[in-house]
Amino acid sequence: MQVFGALVQAITVDNQNHLWILDPAAPANAFEIPSGPKLMEINLATNTVMRTILFSMVVAPQGSYLNDVRFSPDGQYAYITDSGIRGPSWWLICAVGQPAAFSTVTHTRSGSGGSS
Repeated sequence: MQVFGALVQAITVDNQNHLWILDPAAPANAFEIPSGPKLMEINLATNTVMRTILFSMVVAPQGSYLNDVRFSPDGQYAYITDSGIRGPSWWLICAVGQPAAFSTVTHTRSGSGGSS
């Protein structure tokens, strides 16, 4: 299997044996490739890319660096950290079942926070 254009920053396997690859699209932590940040789902049984969720410049603006991904226990949400210019307090929450529904949420170091 070949995954073109992927800069693998984080990988994880979900409870359905699907591999998820997080691509920040910022080679060497430099400027982000436009339309590049993405989350890809790969079926390990068939070795095929099932889905690619692209993050817009609104969700992952220039200077972002998406660096880790975890999933909710039910697999409906992906929680992605952004350690770019916004700092380590930024998270992306992606509704995996609805690729167009994204929101960013800030958290203070104490863990409380609000949406932006």
